Amino acid sequence: MSEKTNTMALWDAVWRTDPAYTKPVNERGRRYTDIDPMWLIQQATRQWGPYGSTWGLKHIKREFFPCPTDPLAATHTNRYCIMSAVFYYPDGEFEIGNEIPVFSAKQNLYDDGFIKKVETNTLSKALSKLGFGADVFLGKFDDARYVAEQRAAMAEQTPPDAASLAALRGFIAAGLTTEEKVCSAHGVTTLDQIPADALERVVGILRKRQEAANAGP
Repeated sequence: MSEKTNTMALWDAVWRTDPAYTKPVNERGRRYTDIDPMWLIQQATRQWGPYGSTWGLKHIKREFFPCPTDPLAATHTNRYCIMSAVFYYPDGEFEIGNEIPVFSAKQNLYDDGFIKKVETNTLSKALSKLGFGADVFLGKFDDARYVAEQRAAMAEQTPPDAASLAALRGFIAAGLTTEEKVCSAHGVTTLDQIPADALERVVGILRKRQEAANAGP
């Protein structure tokens, strides 16, 4: 008898989210937790390799509603970009759809970054169907205790690099930021609790800020 395939293997590997790459959002009265899309791409890359190699979006189509020739265009003042695509990965593929406002008549606002936003959001939605970041979508991030436990678990998995930590303390001493601001941004109480990936990112940002300051006007 052949061994039964573990259909939850991928889900179990990717369902937990690092709190360092999330942020609370309050949008028009709706509260939710947003996951950094680049972190999701990083997790998918760990599973399958670089984007576009064995996984990603293909057959991308974009349409606008209502289109200029649609009779609704005369009375429908808002505009939307509707995107459809096929998400593929080593174990299969599936269709995925999404939409995003392009123009809001009420706010008189045109979003010139809608193409990038709708593609990024569609990719995140596709990954969520496979279990990526599932703890957020299951509402576990509404529990402060769960978030604290997850933050501690992630910190244990990825200890901070000593050189990066020293560089961060140097930037703080130089007045480029404060320990309080950095810790607050990552939901920790001490610098050495910041996950390695997040620490490296902060150091990179501060390094560029220092270089710009040294370059002068």
